[in-house]
Amino acid sequence: MVFCAKPTFAQFEVGLPIDFELSDNLFQIDSTYFTNFNGGTFNVLQNPYTDADNPSKWVGKIVRSGGDVWAGSKIQLDANLSFNQYPIISLKIYTASPVGTQVKLKIEDPAYLDLGDPSYEVDAWTTVSNGWETLVFDFSDSPPLYNNIAFMFDYDVIGDGSIQSTFYFDDIMQSSSIDPNIIAGCLYPLACNYNDEATQDDGSCVFAQMFYDCAGFCVNDADNDLVCDELDNCTLVANFDQTDSDGDEEGDLCDYDDGLGISDLEQASSPLVKMIDLLGREKKHHKSGQILFYIYENGTVVKQFK
Repeated sequence: MVFCAKPTFAQFEVGLPIDFELSDNLFQIDSTYFTNFNGGTFNVLQNPYTDADNPSKWVGKIVRSGGDVWAGSKIQLDANLSFNQYPIISLKIYTASPVGTQVKLKIEDPAYLDLGDPSYEVDAWTTVSNGWETLVFDFSDSPPLYNNIAFMFDYDVIGDGSIQSTFYFDDIMQSSSIDPNIIAGCLYPLACNYNDEATQDDGSCVFAQMFYDCAGFCVNDADNDLVCDELDNCTLVANFDQTDSDGDEEGDLCDYDDGLGISDLEQASSPLVKMIDLLGREKKHHKSGQILFYIYENGTVVKQFK
């Protein structure tokens, strides 16, 4: 069990994935987002070891000097981590410390000391010295109760502030596979949450409701009354309340049947002989936006508007 000194100042919030790049709006995760503890010091700097394995311009750095064997730094996320679909946390690391250096990630409650240190820890060991590599941590068995991540490099050794007690890290992310190259997400291009960077579908696709787009607006709304044309009882006249006094499925604002309801139509109905327009021309199809007169076999004539 690892105990870390309780932070004494307000903590900013952020979520995974985490990198240290400067965004288009000049936002950057820096030392104000981290809490140092027990001999660890965190800061952000330009990547001194840029290569094909990590071309990032900015990286994080933790230097361990004195303190305790669990010296490090931590960050508080904006929500508890859930590992049902994404049980793996990975990060890139560069260190001059020898191969086999222990790296511990600990997730915990922000008020862990007051609660008796409820937490979950996972270890990994470096396989490279003086080069970037990706370490993976399997949190499959962790409960979804914690939103602090503590980074403890060279755990169980008291740091001396030297190059071997200095650790650069970057690209902290959550995934569904131990293979860091697998990115889980929605692969269906028409889904609202399509992820063009995903390499493995995770069943998370979300689709818009029929007739609506992903923002909840009608795909077709000719009269701009916020009622989709496919559901609108007056497609060319704005009628927000969809009032239909005679119940014939035509809104009052565009109903030219003079109160003739569905029951009346059924009573007067007989085989349709033909449809004609206002000029008496016969029509084979009743297109939207047209007024036509329906002439039935029993002599009934009904004016219809679509």
